Amino acid sequence: MKLKTDFITNSSSASINLYITLKKSYTPDEFIDWLGQVTEPINYLKEISDLRFFEPNIVQLNSRTYRLEDHTSMFNTYKDVPFLFIHIICSMTEIRKGTIFDQVKHVKLEVVPDHY
Repeated sequence: MKLKTDFITNSSSASINLYITLKKSYTPDEFIDWLGQVTEPINYLKEISDLRFFEPNIVQLNSRTYRLEDHTSMFNTYKDVPFLFIHIICSMTEIRKGTIFDQVKHVKLEVVPDHY
C-alpha cells in the first residue's frame, strides 16, 4: 500500500483519489456491488458529524483497477479525506482470508493540489 503524503498548504483545494486494484477482473456493476459490501459495516457512522462522507465518482481504469474520486475546497489535514477512503485503507492492514478485503491486491491514496 502506498500513501502519497506530499505537502499541501491549508489554502489549497485538492482532488482526493483512491485507487483500488483487485485480484481479478470486475465489471463496473460488480465493483459497485463490492463497494456496497465494503461500506455496509460503516453506514451506522454517518450520524457522526465530524466524519466526511461523500457519494463517490467511480472511474474504471482497466478491468481490475478503479479510481474513487473526490474533491475538497480546502485541504487542511487528512481529516478532509472521506471516511470511506480511510476505512478501506485501514481495513487493508488486517486482511483476513475469506473477507471482502481479501479480493484487493493494492490500494493507493493520492491528494493532488489544485493550481489556479
